This record gives sequence, C-alpha cells and structure tokens, in this order.
Amino acid sequence: MTTQIAITGPESTGKSTLAQDLALHFKAPCFKEYAREYIASLDIKYVYDDVLQIAERMIEERHKILDIRNQKS
Repeated sequence: MTTQIAITGPESTGKSTLAQDLALHFKAPCFKEYAREYIASLDIKYVYDDVLQIAERMIEERHKILDIRNQKS
C-alpha cells in the first residue's frame, strides 16, 4: 500500500520545502505545485472553474510521474 501526503496551507509557509524534504527522506516523487503558476498567467481574478483546471492538471501530472515511476520498477 502506498502512502500519499498532501500539504496545504497559505503562501510562503514552507510547504514546497517540506514536500521536497519528505520526498528525499522517503525516496518518493514530489509533485510541483501548479496553482501559483496558473493564477499568475491569468489576466483576471481566478474563479471556481480555474480551481477545477488546477486540480485536473495536478491529477494529470501526478499520474504521469507515477506511471513513469512504475515503468522503471
């Protein structure tokens, strides 16, 4: 059984650093946050549909990384 950890919280609180450190410690993949990049690319304030886009992209990236990792093992 695989354990997955999701880290949430406000900006600039060390979530990315913690995620990278956990990934190194457990020799596991770390999934890059996509929300900040997506929102920065918008010319308008983000709305609920944007949150769905972010979630879908994060799920796609997660599947890609896990598929690649599973092919190597």
